[in-house]
Amino acid sequence: MEEASGLQSLNDDCITIIIEKLAGVTHTEWSYGDKACNSKDPLREFSMTDSHIRQLCIPKLFDLGDMIVRLYRRQAGLVSGLECFSASSFIADSIRSLKVCRDIFLPDDATYEWFANPKKEENNIDIFAKLIPLLEKSPNLAHLRLSHLKCMSVDSRTALQASQFTSIRALHFVDVPEAARLIGACPNLQLFCTSYPCPKPKITLKAVAKHTGIKYVELDCNLWSPKHLSDVCAFLKNVEILYLSGEIKAKITGMVDEIKIASSVQTLYITTDVWIDTSYLNKIYFDQSSSGYMDAVDDMKEESRLHEKPDAVATALFQACIALTKVGLIPRFDSARTYTAERDDNGALLKMSEAEIAPRGETYCIYSPLERQLEWWDRRWGRWYRNE
Repeated sequence: MEEASGLQSLNDDCITIIIEKLAGVTHTEWSYGDKACNSKDPLREFSMTDSHIRQLCIPKLFDLGDMIVRLYRRQAGLVSGLECFSASSFIADSIRSLKVCRDIFLPDDATYEWFANPKKEENNIDIFAKLIPLLEKSPNLAHLRLSHLKCMSVDSRTALQASQFTSIRALHFVDVPEAARLIGACPNLQLFCTSYPCPKPKITLKAVAKHTGIKYVELDCNLWSPKHLSDVCAFLKNVEILYLSGEIKAKITGMVDEIKIASSVQTLYITTDVWIDTSYLNKIYFDQSSSGYMDAVDDMKEESRLHEKPDAVATALFQACIALTKVGLIPRFDSARTYTAERDDNGALLKMSEAEIAPRGETYCIYSPLERQLEWWDRRWGRWYRNE
C-alpha cells in the first residue's frame, strides 16, 4: 500500500492551520513555471482539493454561527437529509433553528378528481430515529419546528425518554402526535407553538401545563370557538403570554369568560380573522353549471356578522381578565392594534391606551413570507380539498 503524500499526509490539525492562514488572505498571485495564478478567494480554491478538505473549510467559508436549516422532503428524503447533517460535526454544531417538514403538497398532475379524494403519502417511516441523534449532536440548537411527523417507533420513544435537549428554547409543531414527549425532553423550553386541535390535545396541553419554564404559548386554530378556548385555557393557567392565531367563529367579546380561565396571562394576542365556510367552492369546481357560489359580497356579509370595534374588544378583555396588562388584536392583512392597561391595587381597570403595533407570532418571526402565505392558504382552503 502506497503511503499518502502531499496534503493527504497531513493530519487535520495541520490542514486547519493552513485554512486559518488562507482565511486571512483576500487576494494572491503566484506563478509555477510558466503558469500564473490570480485568485481572489484562495480559501475557496483550496476547499476544492477534495471532499475531506471541503468539510474542514466549511466553518471558514460560511458563517455558520446562526444557521437556519429547513428540510422539505418526502419521507425518504428527510431520512437522507438528517443523516447528512448528523455526519457533519460543523453543521450540527452551528444549527440554531431546524425545521423538518414532511412534504404533503399537491402532486404536479393533480386533477379535479384528486382534489375530491386526495391521496396522501403514507406516513410509515420513523423520522425520529434520525432526528434524535442530530438533536443530541446540536448544542446550539434553540428552535425546533416539526410538521406532519406522525410515526415514532418504540425504540425512538425509549431514546427520547432518555434524552435531554438543554439548548432548545422553542418548539413549533404541526400535526405531531408525540409532542408531549418532546416537551418533556426540553428542560429549558420557554416557548411552545402548535396547530390546534393537535393530535392528543389533552396529553400535549398537560405537558405544557406541567413544564414550569414555558411562559409563551402560541396556538393556531382553523376555527376558534368558545368550546375550543375553554378547553385550551383550562391547561394554560401558568402561561404569561398567549397568542391565539387562525380564525374565529364567534365574537371575541362573547368568549371572554373562556379566555379568563387562563388566569395568569398578562399579554394576550388574539386573531380577528373571521372563519368563512368554504364549502361553496365545491360549486365552482364540481358543479360548473351552478351560479350559486359565494361571491365577494357574500364573503363580506359573512365577515361583518362578527365585526367588533377594537376598543370595545380590548375593554371587555381587560375587564374580564384582571391579570391582563396588554392585548393585541391581530388581523391577517390590516394593521394590528395593541392596547395597554393601567390598574389600581385591586386590579380594577383605570385607563386603557393604544400602544405600539402588535407583533406577529413566532411563525412570522422565523419563516419567509412565501412560507407564511402557504400556511395561510392551507388553513383557509386546505380543509376543503382534504374534505375536513
